[in-house]
Amino acid sequence: MTDVERQYARALFSLALEKDEIEEIYGELNTFIKSLDNFSNSFFMHPKIEIMEKHQVIENSVKNHLLANFLKVLLDNSRFELLPTIVYAYLDLMNEMNEIVEVNIISNIKMSEENLKKIKTNLETKLLKKVKIIERLDSSIIGGIKIEYQGNIIDQTINASLDGLRQSLKGGN
Repeated sequence: MTDVERQYARALFSLALEKDEIEEIYGELNTFIKSLDNFSNSFFMHPKIEIMEKHQVIENSVKNHLLANFLKVLLDNSRFELLPTIVYAYLDLMNEMNEIVEVNIISNIKMSEENLKKIKTNLETKLLKKVKIIERLDSSIIGGIKIEYQGNIIDQTINASLDGLRQSLKGGN
């Protein structure tokens, strides 16, 4: 994600905050993105389709005036392709405001609710923030778990242990 996406997300977030529509904008933005298929994406990205035609489609499909204007600005500035990453940056701003940390927990099997709750409680105590767990399955993991949050990685997988052992046998660190 570049600064451009963050700047657009910050601009939208600031306007939404002023109007007390942060959650509403995020929900409508997600709905809009999910409604885009290959055809509609091609329509908005096509250089030979007039901007006014694209604006008209936005006005007809997006109810929130603020969001419609934001999408038009993206079209006017030829930045529409950045929309998915702008949404991630917007979500980061929402989480930051609400003091929520998204934590990815990656394992090869679905974890029990009890274990997820323990991890969540420990991380909330450590980070002094609310934790939102996102569980992902990865069949390449032999066993154990990997926890990722805010650029930190706690790798307690058998794969990591084997890699460490392999490096030490090769004479590496």
